Amino acid sequence: MIKAKINETLTYIIKDDSGNVVKGAKVSIGLPDGNVAKTSDYAGKITFNAGEKEGSYTLKVSKDCYENDTLTGTIIMPKLVIKCDSEVNINKTLCCYVKDQDGNNVEGANVKLTMPGREILLISDASGKVCTNETQIAGDVTAIASKEGYEDSNIATGKIIKEKIPCDTAICPCGCIEGTTQCKPCPECNIFGLPCWILLLLLILIAPLLFLLLRKKKIYADEESINKAIKEEQLENMAKQYDKIYVSRKSYDKIWGMDIEDKIKNKFEYVDLDEKGEKYQQECGDEHVARAKQQNLGLLTANDETAKKAKENKIKIKRYEEI
Repeated sequence: MIKAKINETLTYIIKDDSGNVVKGAKVSIGLPDGNVAKTSDYAGKITFNAGEKEGSYTLKVSKDCYENDTLTGTIIMPKLVIKCDSEVNINKTLCCYVKDQDGNNVEGANVKLTMPGREILLISDASGKVCTNETQIAGDVTAIASKEGYEDSNIATGKIIKEKIPCDTAICPCGCIEGTTQCKPCPECNIFGLPCWILLLLLILIAPLLFLLLRKKKIYADEESINKAIKEEQLENMAKQYDKIYVSRKSYDKIWGMDIEDKIKNKFEYVDLDEKGEKYQQECGDEHVARAKQQNLGLLTANDETAKKAKENKIKIKRYEEI
């Protein structure tokens, strides 16, 4: 069925079954708001207006020596469609666009824009567009279009927003004050009433001390101090003071040959001189000082001469008498 729009001007060409135009044909047009009679011109053409009412219409064509013919169609109310810019910044131009349901631009449509604090009435131009610069206040925008011969449009929506100013978080780690590039102050960090930077400084100062306190205590004990501890029955007491005591292989074999608990024996570990240790021994002339230096440990000794050589080689000394 042929469709026409309200108030649309319709044109038909009357032809015979061979496709030739027919002049002088009588055309009776039945419209929803009345009947019209037309006669085709020399080109077989008739023109009429669809009127202002929706409904069906009929064309009945007749002429002497020709069979009559009938054509039917429908007249509809076209609908307006409006769409607006989804977002514009404050003080920028906001535009809306009016079309019919077939996507054609509609000129002369009345557009009502409802904006924060005001209403604006505009008329669409030849491209179906309306624009306004009345965008000083942020908020929601609605628009509706109307025109005679058209069904009112849908309600279009848009927004007027504050311009988004980029914030450089490398300069402002806690962000910027809204609408500016000025840094937002970071929240103060306090623990137990003390600023976090003071606590961090204290932690940095205390950490090395904690490391020294918590790390396992190790030492190298020379043969003389081991022999004295065995003789004076102080070996267990010596073992309690250290997590690991390094000794010569001779001392190690002597300890493991004793009738004492394994937990005491396990505190002792022998160390042989490696290439670096042998070099140290040549330099200092003392195998025990060389072993302590090789292991980067302090030296437990009961010998004054050994203690002297250890001191000369910047090795921390622990005297047997101190345990």
